[in-house]
Amino acid sequence: MAPKKKPASKRTSLSPRSGSSDGSAAVTRIQAVQSIEEVKAKETELTNEKKKLTEEKAGLTKEKADLTKEKADLTKKEADLLDLVGRLNPLSAVKSELLRAGVAVYSNDTITTVESRIATKLATNQQRSTELARQFDVVGQLLIKNAEQLARLTAVSQPQGPWELNLLIPKGASKMHLRQKVFRTAEFSEAYHPAEIIYDVPDGHAIMGTSPLRIYLHFKTEASAQMMVTRILEILRKYPASELPLGLENAVRPVARTVGKRLYFQDYDPADTPSRDQWDCDMSLTTLTTNSTAAYTTKLSAEDIKRESLVEPTFLGFGGVKAEWAHIKEARYCEPAEKEDSSNRLILDSNNHQLFDGRGGDDEPSLTFFVDGTLSFSPQDDGSFKVPLDAVYSNPAVGQWSSSVFRNCTKVGQSHYRIEITHLQPVSLRKYLNQRHNKVMSQNSSRFAPYLQMD
Repeated sequence: MAPKKKPASKRTSLSPRSGSSDGSAAVTRIQAVQSIEEVKAKETELTNEKKKLTEEKAGLTKEKADLTKEKADLTKKEADLLDLVGRLNPLSAVKSELLRAGVAVYSNDTITTVESRIATKLATNQQRSTELARQFDVVGQLLIKNAEQLARLTAVSQPQGPWELNLLIPKGASKMHLRQKVFRTAEFSEAYHPAEIIYDVPDGHAIMGTSPLRIYLHFKTEASAQMMVTRILEILRKYPASELPLGLENAVRPVARTVGKRLYFQDYDPADTPSRDQWDCDMSLTTLTTNSTAAYTTKLSAEDIKRESLVEPTFLGFGGVKAEWAHIKEARYCEPAEKEDSSNRLILDSNNHQLFDGRGGDDEPSLTFFVDGTLSFSPQDDGSFKVPLDAVYSNPAVGQWSSSVFRNCTKVGQSHYRIEITHLQPVSLRKYLNQRHNKVMSQNSSRFAPYLQMD
C-alpha cells in the first residue's frame, strides 16, 4: 500500500526546494523579503532625517530670535548716540548717558575727542548691524530650505487622500431607522460622493431581518473617516444584540480618486428603502384603507385594527400613512406570552410609533400614553369597552401636528390630548400603559416639562 501523502503546509517556506521551478520561487520570495527590508530601512532613514531636520530647525529658530534681540539692542544704542550728538555741551551733563551708550569719557576729553569716539562707535554699530542683517537672511533661507525638506519627507511618509470607508452592517434591516441615522451622521462627519448607504437586497425583494446595510462613503481626511466609524459604532450600541460591522479592521483606506459633492441628510430618500415584510423589533401591519377589509397578518384581523387603531381609518392609506403594531412594554423586555398579549399593543401610524418608541434624533421617547384611573370604561354590545386614552407629547408643536391623525381626539392642554378607542381588555391595557408612562416620566421629566408645568 502506498504511503499517504502529507497535506501541504500553509506556511510559506523561504528555503529553496528541489527542482528548478521550486528554486526560482524560493529566490523570488527571498528577493521579496529583501525588498520589504529595504523599504523598512528606507522608512527608518527618512524618519531619522526628518527628526534631524526638526532639531536643526529648532536651533535655527533660536539663533534667529537671539540675532533679532541683538539687532534691536544695537538699534536702540544707535538712536541714543545720535540723540547725544546734539547735547554734548557741556560734556559733564551727558557723561553718564555716554557711558551707558558704550562711549568712554575721561576728565581731560574735549568735545571733539568725544565726538570722534561717538562716530567710531556709530561706525562699529553700523557694521555690526549689517552683519546681523546678513546672518538674519542666511537663517531665513535655511528655515525655508528646512521647511521644504520636511514637506517632501511628509509627502513620502504619509499616504495621500481622499479616504474611502467601506462597511457592511449585519442584519441592518432589523434595526428601525438605521439607514436614516447613518445619513444624518454622514453629514456631521463631512462625507462626500461617490456614496452608497443601501440594503443588500437580492433582486429587489422585500427586506427581511437578515439583510445587511452597506455603507460606502468618501472623506477628505482620514480623521473624518475614522470619526464616522466611531459614530456608527455608537449608533449600533443602542440596538439590542448588535453585531460589529464586517470589514471593520480595514474599513478606512486612501484611494486614488477625487471626491465629489458633499453628502447631506436631505439626500436621504425613504423611497430607496424597500418595504419590509417583518422587523425583528416591530411587526409592521398592513396598510388599511376604507376599501380594504382584509389584513395581511395572521395575528390581527381587520376588525381588530378597525376597533383598536388610534388612527382615524380615513387617514390610513392616504399619503403613505400606515398602521403599525407598537409594543407598549418594550419588546426586548417582554416574555414570549407578553409579546402575543393583545393588551400589550397600540396600533399607531409610523410617525407616532417613532415618537412613542423614541427613535428620534436623541433616541428618547417624545410621546407617552396613560389611562386616567378616575375614568370608567363604557361597555359595548360586542363585548368591548370604550377606553379614554391620554396622549402627552414632549414638544407641543409636534403634538399639534402629530395628533391630527388620531380619531375621537380632543385637546386637553398645550401638549395633552384625549383619544377614545374600543378595547376588549381595558384593565390590562391600562396596566401596561400606566407602567410605561410612569417610567417615561421618571426618566425624562425635563423633556415633558410643558405637560408637567402647564397641564
